[in-house]
Amino acid sequence: MAAPINLYTIDSPQLRAMLDDTRILTLVPCLLGVKQQRSNNLGSCGSCAAKKKKAEDTAMASAKACIVGLKKAQRDELKKILNARQLRLTVRRNGKIERLTL
Repeated sequence: MAAPINLYTIDSPQLRAMLDDTRILTLVPCLLGVKQQRSNNLGSCGSCAAKKKKAEDTAMASAKACIVGLKKAQRDELKKILNARQLRLTVRRNGKIERLTL
């Protein structure tokens, strides 16, 4: 196995990939709801693009909140799966954007 990544930044593309990984979904069950929420929004028409983007943004925010709320043991296992020493997420709290390093 390659050396662990020192700081793994989790943004929307990484979250979408995580939602397709059964190991991660098994470890972090709250992501299953996010995956279902995303799949409900895939059939939108072209005129609904703004609504679809807002729903996608909400789903990604939910996924980030889910990861931030993990217990230490789950977080450590997630880091092991992602081959990372630390995880970085950018979240919005109380109207402010915060970068969290877990």
